[in-house]
Amino acid sequence: MITARSLAERARAALDARAQHVRHTPVPARSPARQSTLVAHALARAWTRSPRDRHPLAYAALEAAVDLALLEGSALLLGRGALLADGGPLLAPSFLPDYHGPHFQRALRRLFVPNEGPFVVHLSLTGACPWTCRYCFASAGGPSAPDVGEAALVRVARALAAERVPIVILGGGEPLGRFERALALIEALSGASEVRLATSGSGLTAARAARLERAGLRVIAISLDSHERDAVDRVRGEGAFDAALGALSIAAGTGLSTLVTAVVRRDTFAKPRAVEALLELVARTHPRAIVNFLPEFSTGRSAEGFASPEEFAPYGRHLARVIRDGGYRAASFYGPAMDLLVGCVGAGQRQLVIDTRANLCACVSGASFGNLLDEPFDAVWSRMLAAPARLKRGYFCSSVNTSPIPLPDGEASMLRALEAFHSSAEDTALQRFIDGAAPIITRALRES
Repeated sequence: MITARSLAERARAALDARAQHVRHTPVPARSPARQSTLVAHALARAWTRSPRDRHPLAYAALEAAVDLALLEGSALLLGRGALLADGGPLLAPSFLPDYHGPHFQRALRRLFVPNEGPFVVHLSLTGACPWTCRYCFASAGGPSAPDVGEAALVRVARALAAERVPIVILGGGEPLGRFERALALIEALSGASEVRLATSGSGLTAARAARLERAGLRVIAISLDSHERDAVDRVRGEGAFDAALGALSIAAGTGLSTLVTAVVRRDTFAKPRAVEALLELVARTHPRAIVNFLPEFSTGRSAEGFASPEEFAPYGRHLARVIRDGGYRAASFYGPAMDLLVGCVGAGQRQLVIDTRANLCACVSGASFGNLLDEPFDAVWSRMLAAPARLKRGYFCSSVNTSPIPLPDGEASMLRALEAFHSSAEDTALQRFIDGAAPIITRALRES
């Protein structure tokens, strides 16, 4: 017998199946179908998260409207190619966790309310590295650089897992130089965080990539600054270019989401079409990879570092134009508007660095607020929160936003920031949507 309840259950099952299918639908960088695909992703995620006891479609539509504004605003800020969904997760943008995964919502809340905990932690598992990159903020100390050892770092990883940090990035030094240690840390963090590995590519093999993926690694970030072998090897050391390109080719054959980190110096892309040449090289080697362009910080180790976001801004605008006009899967990570969206990315409130001696530092400023082998995470974290903002400025901070934004006003603040971004965008239809939807969404959030 067909009843209203059985029909509702069938409809819900059909929507559940459709939502799972949409999760693996690619988002085109430039296509008339881009907007409808993003809407489908937003509705699919909202449907799977909506309460099932009261008006699930209404709640899903409301949440999808908020998510769509966040997705498009973030993609506009970082580049319209910075969405990865090709048989894998949707990274939107690449500095947030998998949009459909279990850590996305917690990461968003921590952006709004930073005193709840960091949304990303960079954990250095070794200071050893075969390369001599002059801009490395970790100041890698060669093949015998000291650290606290695997057992101690696993303790630190378990502390981060207990805090449920949305993203933990394992780096160094070169983390693949301590491969078994990297596996142990990934296993300690997997499930509690989205685990990423930042590497030069040195030491990656197909067998190792498979083991990393089985251990729970979700994202691998491979460092490559130029399409020219000589340019890369001159800055990092002979063989660095081949190591990075080889690792990128290996990653293409895995299920790992792949980012390419390209450090931008004043002279990096001086030649005509140098940016395009790097993007095209990456696309040929790994069509699903996303390139992240990062400014070289003034770390004191290189005179070529940018001293401020304003100094980098002309370079960032050029990169953004190339990405937009070519429809590349790429992002220019930092622009002056970043402070408006997430506060300072190096504020010590949202991003942290844990060095090889287990000191908890405010991003790359090098200022330690305590050692996680001597004190609980909460004690060191509380000390950092209470510290003056000037002590938490990294090398690229224009400001430090230490005040949490209470929800739901935080959602309204985010929407206002997105309106500012979209006011200069070519996509006027989306601008009209945000202009019209923002007050409705904000009022509904307050009432829910």
